[in-house]
Parts: sequence; C-alpha cells; structure tokens
Amino acid sequence: MRAKLRFCWVFVALAVVALVVACESDDPGKNDSTPNLSVVQDDTAPIDAAKSELIYREAVTAVRNRKAETGEYFYMEEDILLVEQSLGLNPGYLKALEVLAWVYSTYSAYLNDDAAHKTALDYAQELFRENGEIDVAAYEILGAAYYANGNLALGTQFFDEAIERAPTDEVAELFRQEKKDLLEMYKAKLGQPPISQ
Repeated sequence: MRAKLRFCWVFVALAVVALVVACESDDPGKNDSTPNLSVVQDDTAPIDAAKSELIYREAVTAVRNRKAETGEYFYMEEDILLVEQSLGLNPGYLKALEVLAWVYSTYSAYLNDDAAHKTALDYAQELFRENGEIDVAAYEILGAAYYANGNLALGTQFFDEAIERAPTDEVAELFRQEKKDLLEMYKAKLGQPPISQ
C-alpha cells in the first residue's frame, strides 16, 4: 500500500514539474505543444471591441429615444455609466471618448468635479489627435474641455476655430451658442464677470 502511495506522489510531483516547465516557455518554437498565453489574451481584443460597441449603442439608443420623446438630447447617469463601461472594454474608443469628454466638460453635474475635467481634457486631446483634421466637433469638444479646466483663452481659440470650420451656418450658430453658454458658466465658476452683450 505504501509503495503504491509513494508511486502516486512521485507521479503527481513529476506531472507538476512537467506542467511548470511547459508553462514557463514563452517562445512558441521551444515547445510547440504549449499554447502561447499572450496570443490567447490578445484574441479577446476583438470580442471586447464588439462588446464595447454594443454597450455604446445601447447608451446612444436610450439618448435618441429620449430625444424623440422629450425633444432634448442628453445623457442620463445610467447612459454615462454605459459609455464609461464601453471605454473600459475598449480603451481609446473614439466615440466613447467624444461623449465622455463632452459630458464631463459641459454637464452641470460635473461643474465642480476637477478630476472629471482633467479626464475630459485628456479624452478631448486624444480625440483631437485622431480626428482634428476630419471632424470639426473635435475643436468644439477640446474648447469645452479647456473651459472646464479654467483655460478660457485656449478654449475660446478652439471654439472660434470650430465656428470657422463649421460646415453650415446652423452648425456655426450652434457652436456660437455653446461657446457663449459654457464661457458664462465657467466665468461664473471662476468668479469672473459675465460676458457683455
């Protein structure tokens, strides 16, 4: 009985050693029977990106449905959480960066949230690096993020550039109104006098 028990322990010990040796090999050429774990992990990126897109679309659909019902386009807290979750699954996802940079910069719920403003600026800068040449909204969003971070002069420069590049008069007027509203909001926060009419 003891001999059989010793044999089992020796067999288990050898199996464990073989498993450890097999797992330590990072070079797929060293041991072709051992899967490269980094490849397995990288294979989840497309799945995460797809999940991220679905979650993002769920949030945007809720916002669009609300717009159809109320006439107002805004992200509620649960929508914002979905977009944050989407970005968590797919860091650098431009659509999520755009929404969060705008929300953190312009929503009154974040008016005194300096951490959210810093995040908004980081996201807006990343969005601008990727889309600044092809999407005029990247200027508007970066302008709003600079306002939120107390840099009113730079924010105004980016808003003015957005207005200049606007594809239609209606879009330019929308940018002008957003610039005015946000500038007033952040001037009040900084204790500066309001804009003269």
